[in-house]
Amino acid sequence: MGVSVGISTKIGRLLGSGGDNHTAARFATHGLLLALVLMVTASGIGLLTLEPLFSLIGASPELLPIIKQYMSVWYLAIPLLVIPMAGNSAIRATGDAKTPAKIMMLAGGINGVLDPLLIFGYGPFPELGVKGAAIASGISWAFALIYSLYILIRREKLLAMPQLRLFSRDCHQIMQVGTPAAPVECIKPPLVWCHTDVAARFSGNGISGGLWCCYAYRISAGDCNDVPGIGTDAVHGPEFRCQQAPTRIQGDVYCNALRHAVPAVDLYDDDTAQLAPIFTI
Repeated sequence: MGVSVGISTKIGRLLGSGGDNHTAARFATHGLLLALVLMVTASGIGLLTLEPLFSLIGASPELLPIIKQYMSVWYLAIPLLVIPMAGNSAIRATGDAKTPAKIMMLAGGINGVLDPLLIFGYGPFPELGVKGAAIASGISWAFALIYSLYILIRREKLLAMPQLRLFSRDCHQIMQVGTPAAPVECIKPPLVWCHTDVAARFSGNGISGGLWCCYAYRISAGDCNDVPGIGTDAVHGPEFRCQQAPTRIQGDVYCNALRHAVPAVDLYDDDTAQLAPIFTI
């Protein structure tokens, strides 16, 4: 996520200055390569530490074989996801937020279709259990990868041949923004987990926690577009737009939080008994 923020900021500023699409393509290419190298490294470490790590966080010996079936495939497939994630940031920096959403919706739809087929073995598909879920995720990420690369290469022209002599310098500039942003992104999942736990305890069931998680992600969705927008305005738009942008974004976030919180409270109080069994095995 830190690399994605760095890519979108750098490309937003370059395109906002009206200028060198070749330089923007070079930064996009080097940023994607950097993200891929980091993810492959992390994936390799995850594979090597799979059993010790999950034992450390409390997995029982009976669960470890099941965890290994899923995570071994997941670690091998996760590099496929890094290109769409970082590539979507580059696409958003051009001012197009719809295409990245379509890419991820396509991946989610494919995953949703393949999950039951590969988990339970419907029709001609083999019954693979939890391993099938990981394979379904990998296939969906592969489709997202192809779609993202198509947009970056054919439409946006934001990919070019890597220039090794400039790779280190460009990565340094990307990480000047990405390094401070990475801890902020890393802290979001624990915060959502804490909020989900509190909401579930407050209402006495799990449905409230799941709904709160959806609301929390809705609130944070503005993060995807504010960075490239402000970056573009910083070099191309009037200065007052850059100064007012954080206030407008915060206002939108707080209004949406209140707009969703009120029906959420009613849902927790009145409809939980009807909804909870739907999500209960």
